[in-house]
Amino acid sequence: VSDDEWIRAESLPRAIRDTGGEANGIDTWVDRMKTELEEHGPLEDFLAILSLLSKGGGGRRSLAAALESQRQLSEGKVRLRLQVLARLGLISVRRGPRGCFLTGRGRAFMEEIMGN
Repeated sequence: VSDDEWIRAESLPRAIRDTGGEANGIDTWVDRMKTELEEHGPLEDFLAILSLLSKGGGGRRSLAAALESQRQLSEGKVRLRLQVLARLGLISVRRGPRGCFLTGRGRAFMEEIMGN
């Protein structure tokens, strides 16, 4: 392609051409994230954890106590769900009672989910 030529959509690879623009790219990111989460447990479990963390940080034990009655999640299951969320960059985990909190990516994910 010379400096005088425009790049046309038809000349782009299909994978790029079929993304449909930025809005569709966000939807695709959210869909990929949901699919990844669902491979490790019910999406509702992860969303419940993220929802609690969106109200402020919390530790594994306090999250498990809050989720045990409504989601039937043991502390062990909460720990595993937190590991998945951390690996995906949706939360950050540190030691201590206020150890887990949403990252910017986690907040963006929750905003997209709640908007859909």
